[in-house]
Amino acid sequence: MDAIDPAEHLSAIIGLPGKERESVNVRIALSQYPDLKAFKLHTGEVLLSDPEMGPYCDDVLIQRYGKEWIAMPFTEDGGIRLHTHPTVFFIGLENDLGFGIIPYANWESYLEEISVDFLVIRKIRNFLSSHAPAYY
Repeated sequence: MDAIDPAEHLSAIIGLPGKERESVNVRIALSQYPDLKAFKLHTGEVLLSDPEMGPYCDDVLIQRYGKEWIAMPFTEDGGIRLHTHPTVFFIGLENDLGFGIIPYANWESYLEEISVDFLVIRKIRNFLSSHAPAYY
């Protein structure tokens, strides 16, 4: 994931077809959150994050990243997803000896350090439980 300038991201999407609403929402977010940061994922998607967002995050994206699984807590404000900072938390590893996900030790403590809402932690815990590792 690469850090990018949020203002440059805004400049890049202004005037693009289908990005009108996003550009307005990003402009508003930049005015409301002076510490806003932007990160470009390997997929090309840009995530906006703020160091103060942890306690307000009430949802989470969980995705596979190579053999690892990541969680990206966020909240929506004015049509924009605002993520925690750091944005990505590694929560588990694909089980090479069977199927399922092997959870990383202490993944919860990293989220607790930035005061992520317990609902998000519970969603991740439920996801990992439903993908518990099994061995052949």
